[in-house]
Amino acid sequence: MLVNAIKTNVVAKQNVATNKFLYTINDEIREFQSLENLSDKLGSRLPQRLLKNKSVSGWIGDHLMQSSVNKMALCVSIISAYEIYLTGSPESCTPRQVETMKRKAKSLNNSLAEFLPYPANEKSFTDGLNALINNTPQNLPATASKRGSPRRRSLIENISTNIYDSLDVFPSVRMLTELVSILEPIEPRSLRNTYTENFKDKIRKTRKARNNRTNKNIQHSESQSISIIDSLSRKVSNQKKIEPQNKKTDIDNLKDAIQLLDKIEGNKSIARQASILKNELYELECINPIEGEKG
Repeated sequence: MLVNAIKTNVVAKQNVATNKFLYTINDEIREFQSLENLSDKLGSRLPQRLLKNKSVSGWIGDHLMQSSVNKMALCVSIISAYEIYLTGSPESCTPRQVETMKRKAKSLNNSLAEFLPYPANEKSFTDGLNALINNTPQNLPATASKRGSPRRRSLIENISTNIYDSLDVFPSVRMLTELVSILEPIEPRSLRNTYTENFKDKIRKTRKARNNRTNKNIQHSESQSISIIDSLSRKVSNQKKIEPQNKKTDIDNLKDAIQLLDKIEGNKSIARQASILKNELYELECINPIEGEKG
């Protein structure tokens, strides 16, 4: 009884310490996001914590990624995955959950009337229902499993995917182990069970689809931004005559798109796309520093 009580007390203290550390990481993420200047961002607490890690600095040297733009892209990739881990939930299901969904989706499909009200009569509804009916455990993402921590596996996938999409290279096992362990302890052997060649190959093969989603969201965000700006301009012009404004630059359009994407919370795909856009913005601002300062 005494031994169990001591163990319970130790675990409770460890949980408190872990929660305090996660709050610290969350504060560091907010600090990073609040800064605008490239050098200020890289000099903030969390990027410094990451860049001073020996496995990370060694990986940067091995892949000739010493430029500020590459370091920023790396930090944004990691921090975006951290934010999803701290605020979201893994997008994965167990095989049993998939089978349950399939069964219920089939039952719903069989019970549908011939004529359905809007929006249930839309093609998007039937496409979604058919996707559930035809889903199989083999179609699940690499993070889905009955064993281990789905949240941690999702973190591994997000860090790996973000870095690959941003820098066209995968992190090493040692580096990935260190990055994951900042939020949740893991041994290299356990990480290798998830971080296999098949795992990385799936990330490579789905890159085009991720880029297509990003491009569509950029176009949609830009059109929304233009619509909002035009609407505001018309309201102002109705009140008083204004002088013609300078044409918006690529940097201005990217900032508008990022601002709109950041308003969408709890969506892993949108968060990743916003991260990619931010990387592009940093690169543009480095290439055109004067134009970037205007924003």
